Amino acid sequence: MGDTLKEGSRSVAGSSHHSHQWMRRALAAVQVALAFVLVVSSGLLLRSFVSLIDTNPGFVPTGAITASIELPMARYTLAAAADFYARAADRIRALPGVEDAAFTSDLPWTAYDENTGFSIVGRPSADDGPGARYHFIGPGYARATGTPLVAGRMLSTSDTATAAKVVMINASTARRYWTTPEAAVGARISMWGDERTVAGVLGDVRDMPWHERAAGAIYLPIAQTWFPQPMLLVVRTAVNPTSIVEPMRQAIRDLDPQLPLSSVKPLEAVAGAAMATRRLTLWVVGLFGVTALVLAVVGIYGVMAQAVSQRAREFGIRQALGATRGDILRLVFSNAATMTIGGLLAGVALALASTQLLASLLYGVTAFDPPTFTAVAIVLSAAAALASYLPARRATRVSAASALRSAE
Repeated sequence: MGDTLKEGSRSVAGSSHHSHQWMRRALAAVQVALAFVLVVSSGLLLRSFVSLIDTNPGFVPTGAITASIELPMARYTLAAAADFYARAADRIRALPGVEDAAFTSDLPWTAYDENTGFSIVGRPSADDGPGARYHFIGPGYARATGTPLVAGRMLSTSDTATAAKVVMINASTARRYWTTPEAAVGARISMWGDERTVAGVLGDVRDMPWHERAAGAIYLPIAQTWFPQPMLLVVRTAVNPTSIVEPMRQAIRDLDPQLPLSSVKPLEAVAGAAMATRRLTLWVVGLFGVTALVLAVVGIYGVMAQAVSQRAREFGIRQALGATRGDILRLVFSNAATMTIGGLLAGVALALASTQLLASLLYGVTAFDPPTFTAVAIVLSAAAALASYLPARRATRVSAASALRSAE
């Protein structure tokens, strides 16, 4: 009777151990799956961020300083405002170390979104005719922002209110409506009641760095067309941009002592602010990914260490019956592989669904990127193998003699 009770208690205990062991393995597999999802997400964001950095922004953020200025229209007519911007830019260009300066209605990568329609002179009009973003700029804008001239000429101080009306467009607009930038130069468009000649074509600058392509753009000279609004000053320098901030302020004060310069910051800081959200998302998801990876490794190690401890006698008996250390290692690693593969398969299924939520944050990489998925699977498999190594090594050190003695 006593032997029967002992055997029964062993059976119940074995069943309980088996149940607990199964739950621990399932939990470890879940940790692997979650780690896969988070590490894949951080990998996709990292690849996207690298693509953003490597892509030509279309302008040169370094070496320029920006500031905001707003003319009180109670004291300035449209003509007086245009004259002020022209004289202020001239004064600032004359400062030592300044290469060029210009006023503009907006800066690159600030999500500016003011649109207008226009028609092309000589072509039939349509209900859904041409359209583009419109920007107000002064002479020197291209050089001040580092935006390249693709075709034609830059705006100049000769493009005054009394001169023939001109515009500049970007390369996307030129290719869309005239096939090539060169073909667009000299073309005439009708916009806001006036005919204007395309004087030149600027390189494309996307609204935000992660946009796949640049929106169409029309650049109007401030001296010829302008709506009252705060304006941005961009100054490109051959010296440290911050060193000319005070001379810039003084140049403006000389023209109007009541006008302050505000929001003074390097153009590089403006560009950096556009990338800040992506950078923060990358760091947060990356932190979660690393944490999940560590938890998965610890989980696999814990499960395998306990399994080895509980099966120590079995391993010893197997060695007594002729099993080699290699056989024991394969046995332990096969158990770990089962958990890892199960977790990876579940992780791939989850990642295929969850990474679609990241699609709007990605640039230059798709939500299902085979290299990223493969690399993360390899990393997790290697981490799982490393986590299983110490318990597997411990299993090979169980001697057959000690196992047989404990079996008696």
